[in-house]
Amino acid sequence: MDVVRKYDLIGVVTLTKLFAEQNKMTHGEACDYITTKIVAEEEFPIYDRSCATLPIQILPSENARNVVFEVFNENWWKFKDRENRVISGWSTRTLDVAVLKVDAEKYFGITIDDEALQNYEREQLANASIADTAAIFNKQTKAQEEKLLSTNERNTLLTIIAALCDYSAIKHQERGAASQIATMTQEIGAAVTDDTIRKALAKIPGALETRMK
Repeated sequence: MDVVRKYDLIGVVTLTKLFAEQNKMTHGEACDYITTKIVAEEEFPIYDRSCATLPIQILPSENARNVVFEVFNENWWKFKDRENRVISGWSTRTLDVAVLKVDAEKYFGITIDDEALQNYEREQLANASIADTAAIFNKQTKAQEEKLLSTNERNTLLTIIAALCDYSAIKHQERGAASQIATMTQEIGAAVTDDTIRKALAKIPGALETRMK
């Protein structure tokens, strides 16, 4: 039984880059040519090499062709962060979609240096990992910024409550203030419990201190 190893494969993204380089094409032109060629060959095997075990051939062939389409639809040559993106509707990444080296040489006439290829694809994965890490960091930073914005908004609302209490001659820091405000919320048909109000009022001094800095 023939066994296909990861060593026997070349990623379609890498194939595109090598084909473009060896034929003086842009990556977009090479993508168009390679996609057309693969789709025309109904029995052109496509593999998913994302698993830790042996690569899995994507079947049926119609699914395989659709995956190749999706790889190139990512326009990864225009957007660097899409070079190792999870393909829409599939659980694999663009860099893990691959074809046999022998097929790449047979159908596209490229010359493959195994050692150079391994180094090249290893570098691609490393760059993709860096990009992934940067994306995660950016998401965390954005989340922190959103949290900070939420804190500012809360302090603003507490400051408004303090101003309204002062205007209504309610001393928010004194006992009984929560009960007075609770009664007012009942009167407008949106009742809030004494306990909930008391907790909010307890935060007013801190909010005012922040706003007055």
